[in-house]
Amino acid sequence: MSLYKDDSDTVGREWLKIAKEIERISENNYLEVLVNLVFNLPEGTLEVESSVMSMYNVIEEILSRLKSRYLVNYEEHLSEDLTSLFISLSTRRLGSEVIKFLRDVINEVERLPIKLRFINGEVYLDDDLVVIFFGDNYRLTFIYPNPDGKRLSVQEIIFSPDSITPRTF
Repeated sequence: MSLYKDDSDTVGREWLKIAKEIERISENNYLEVLVNLVFNLPEGTLEVESSVMSMYNVIEEILSRLKSRYLVNYEEHLSEDLTSLFISLSTRRLGSEVIKFLRDVINEVERLPIKLRFINGEVYLDDDLVVIFFGDNYRLTFIYPNPDGKRLSVQEIIFSPDSITPRTF
């Protein structure tokens, strides 16, 4: 299921809610977003070097697109049993644009011929950690401070085809 459904749907409204929270937290200051992606290789690709290289070329194309759109600095590592991609973004963008970046990353990941095993990341305001998120190809959980500054909010977006039920705790 693509995350680029109309923002009138449930998942879209939840993305907008998180975007507004990040925008509130950022106060129009610099935000740095760090995203870590871990993928599983399909079974049998380890024996066929050309399949691994083909998949690696697709990953390079995706990273090139993200770099040209968002000036992403990235590192990548291809091991024998999984692929780890580390993507770093430093931007002056507001919270809604940070969420657009995350949605673009997930949308690009959906096109890969390999399965996303895990995604996690952090959003920094200067040197302060202001948002953390983690999940997989079915859900993302965000943790960020409440406006009162005394408690944390936890918001989960579930975007599996079977269940689109966002929850806020």
